[in-house]
Amino acid sequence: MKINYKLADGRTVEVEVTEAQAEVLITLERQERNARRKSRYHRDRYGKVVSLDAMAEEDDEQTNKTMREAIDTSVDVSADIEREEEVAEVRQAVECLNARHRELVRLYFEEEKTQVEIAAIFGIDQSSVARQLKTVLSKLEKLLKKDF
Repeated sequence: MKINYKLADGRTVEVEVTEAQAEVLITLERQERNARRKSRYHRDRYGKVVSLDAMAEEDDEQTNKTMREAIDTSVDVSADIEREEEVAEVRQAVECLNARHRELVRLYFEEEKTQVEIAAIFGIDQSSVARQLKTVLSKLEKLLKKDF
Protein backbone atom coordinates (compact mmCIF):
# COMPACT_ATOMS: atom_id res chain seq x y z
CA MET A 1 0.00 0.00 0.00
CA LYS A 2 1.32 3.45 -0.86
CA ILE A 3 0.59 6.50 1.25
CA ASN A 4 1.53 10.14 0.95
CA TYR A 5 3.55 11.34 3.92
CA LYS A 6 4.10 15.02 4.61
CA LEU A 7 7.59 15.89 5.88
CA ALA A 8 8.32 18.58 8.43
CA ASP A 9 9.73 20.87 5.74
CA GLY A 10 6.40 20.74 3.84
CA ARG A 11 7.41 18.30 1.11
CA THR A 12 5.23 15.27 0.46
CA VAL A 13 6.71 11.86 -0.36
CA GLU A 14 5.05 8.62 -1.36
CA VAL A 15 5.98 5.71 0.88
CA GLU A 16 5.31 1.97 0.48
CA VAL A 17 3.96 0.49 3.74
CA THR A 18 2.09 -2.58 4.90
CA GLU A 19 -1.55 -2.28 5.89
CA ALA A 20 -0.62 -2.64 9.57
CA GLN A 21 1.91 0.18 9.27
CA ALA A 22 -0.64 2.31 7.44
CA GLU A 23 -3.16 1.77 10.25
CA VAL A 24 -0.57 2.86 12.82
CA LEU A 25 0.31 5.96 10.81
CA ILE A 26 -3.36 6.85 10.36
CA THR A 27 -4.00 6.38 14.09
CA LEU A 28 -1.00 8.54 15.01
CA GLU A 29 -2.09 11.24 12.57
CA ARG A 30 -5.62 11.18 14.01
CA GLN A 31 -4.28 11.44 17.57
CA GLU A 32 -2.03 14.35 16.60
CA ARG A 33 -4.94 16.12 14.89
CA ASN A 34 -7.12 15.58 17.98
CA ALA A 35 -4.37 16.87 20.26
CA ARG A 36 -4.04 20.03 18.17
CA ARG A 37 -7.83 20.47 18.19
CA LYS A 38 -8.01 20.01 21.96
CA SER A 39 -5.12 22.40 22.45
CA ARG A 40 -6.88 25.06 20.34
CA TYR A 41 -10.12 24.48 22.27
CA HIS A 42 -8.35 24.85 25.61
CA ARG A 43 -6.48 27.95 24.44
CA ASP A 44 -9.74 29.51 23.19
CA ARG A 45 -11.65 28.58 26.34
CA TYR A 46 -9.04 29.39 28.99
CA GLY A 47 -6.79 31.80 27.11
CA LYS A 48 -3.70 29.61 27.38
CA VAL A 49 -2.39 26.09 26.93
CA VAL A 50 -1.26 24.56 30.20
CA SER A 51 2.07 22.76 30.37
CA LEU A 52 4.06 21.50 33.34
CA ASP A 53 6.87 23.92 32.52
CA ALA A 54 4.46 26.87 32.44
CA MET A 55 2.89 25.79 35.72
CA ALA A 56 6.34 25.49 37.36
CA GLU A 57 7.33 28.94 36.09
CA GLU A 58 4.02 30.35 37.34
CA ASP A 59 4.65 28.82 40.78
CA ASP A 60 8.18 30.26 40.86
CA GLU A 61 6.92 33.71 39.87
CA GLN A 62 4.17 33.61 42.50
CA THR A 63 6.64 32.51 45.19
CA ASN A 64 9.06 35.29 44.30
CA LYS A 65 6.24 37.85 44.19
CA THR A 66 4.97 36.75 47.60
CA MET A 67 8.46 37.03 49.05
CA ARG A 68 8.89 40.58 47.69
CA GLU A 69 5.43 41.97 48.41
CA ALA A 70 2.88 41.76 51.18
CA ILE A 71 0.14 39.24 50.52
CA ASP A 72 -2.81 40.76 48.68
CA THR A 73 -5.97 40.42 50.75
CA SER A 74 -8.28 40.48 47.72
CA VAL A 75 -9.11 36.96 46.60
CA ASP A 76 -9.55 35.96 42.98
CA VAL A 77 -11.97 33.06 43.34
CA SER A 78 -12.08 32.19 39.64
CA ALA A 79 -8.28 31.97 39.47
CA ASP A 80 -8.28 29.73 42.55
CA ILE A 81 -10.90 27.46 40.99
CA GLU A 82 -9.00 27.31 37.70
CA ARG A 83 -5.79 26.47 39.57
CA GLU A 84 -7.57 23.71 41.49
CA GLU A 85 -8.83 22.28 38.20
CA GLU A 86 -5.32 22.34 36.77
CA VAL A 87 -3.96 20.58 39.84
CA ALA A 88 -6.72 17.96 39.57
CA GLU A 89 -5.82 17.39 35.90
CA VAL A 90 -2.15 16.93 36.78
CA ARG A 91 -3.07 14.49 39.57
CA GLN A 92 -5.26 12.55 37.14
CA ALA A 93 -2.40 12.41 34.63
CA VAL A 94 -0.04 11.13 37.35
CA GLU A 95 -2.54 8.35 38.12
CA CYS A 96 -2.16 7.16 34.52
CA LEU A 97 1.55 6.45 35.10
CA ASN A 98 2.86 3.06 36.19
CA ALA A 99 3.51 2.47 39.91
CA ARG A 100 7.27 3.08 39.73
CA HIS A 101 6.84 6.39 37.89
CA ARG A 102 4.11 7.49 40.33
CA GLU A 103 6.47 6.73 43.21
CA LEU A 104 9.23 8.71 41.48
CA VAL A 105 6.88 11.70 41.09
CA ARG A 106 5.80 11.42 44.73
CA LEU A 107 9.36 11.28 46.05
CA TYR A 108 10.67 14.07 43.83
CA PHE A 109 7.79 16.54 43.88
CA GLU A 110 5.88 15.84 47.10
CA GLU A 111 8.66 14.73 49.44
CA GLU A 112 11.19 16.95 47.61
CA LYS A 113 13.89 14.26 47.67
CA THR A 114 17.00 14.85 45.61
CA GLN A 115 17.87 12.65 42.66
CA VAL A 116 20.70 11.14 44.72
CA GLU A 117 18.30 10.26 47.57
CA ILE A 118 15.84 8.71 45.13
CA ALA A 119 18.65 6.73 43.50
CA ALA A 120 19.57 5.30 46.91
CA ILE A 121 15.93 4.33 47.57
CA PHE A 122 15.56 2.59 44.19
CA GLY A 123 19.07 1.12 44.23
CA ILE A 124 20.07 2.75 40.94
CA ASP A 125 22.45 5.53 39.98
CA GLN A 126 21.53 9.22 39.85
CA SER A 127 21.74 9.45 36.06
CA SER A 128 19.05 6.76 35.78
CA VAL A 129 16.82 8.80 38.06
CA ALA A 130 17.41 11.89 35.90
CA ARG A 131 16.50 9.95 32.73
CA GLN A 132 13.39 8.50 34.35
CA LEU A 133 12.29 11.93 35.54
CA LYS A 134 12.70 13.27 32.02
CA THR A 135 10.64 10.36 30.67
CA VAL A 136 7.94 10.88 33.31
CA LEU A 137 7.68 14.61 32.60
CA SER A 138 7.42 13.90 28.88
CA LYS A 139 4.64 11.35 29.50
CA LEU A 140 2.78 13.75 31.76
CA GLU A 141 3.04 16.52 29.20
CA LYS A 142 1.61 14.22 26.51
CA LEU A 143 -1.19 13.07 28.83
CA LEU A 144 -2.10 16.65 29.68
CA LYS A 145 -2.09 17.69 26.00
CA LYS A 146 -4.25 14.66 25.20
CA ASP A 147 -6.90 15.82 27.69
CA PHE A 148 -7.17 19.22 25.98
